[in-house]
Amino acid sequence: MKRPIKIAIWSVATIFALGLTLWVLLLWNLSRGSGSTVETRESSAEELAQSMKHLAPSIRVISGFEASSYGGWHGDGGSIDIYHVEPSGTDELIAGLKRFHAEKRKEWPEDMITNGASHLAPI
Repeated sequence: MKRPIKIAIWSVATIFALGLTLWVLLLWNLSRGSGSTVETRESSAEELAQSMKHLAPSIRVISGFEASSYGGWHGDGGSIDIYHVEPSGTDELIAGLKRFHAEKRKEWPEDMITNGASHLAPI
């Protein structure tokens, strides 16, 4: 074989092997787990009683949980609250959410755009 062809073959083989090695390392890292922890806690009866009063006083919350994540790729320390609401209060909940978000847009109109909170549009 001519020398330029050998150089090209070895170059392509080296780049391919390097790419394959990086791919295997990425999959191995993902399979090991990210080391993140998820903490959950059930809301107390007092918290449940007050949780949705700002939306509508007649909404009855049956149960509630808070989940937060730390560590890992997306471990920003954020949390989410999860509420189980009495089904008969769904319409009042939706109406209360619409009012709440409309008031927030009036209070901080520039924050709704600059901080990416444009997803809070009326339901």
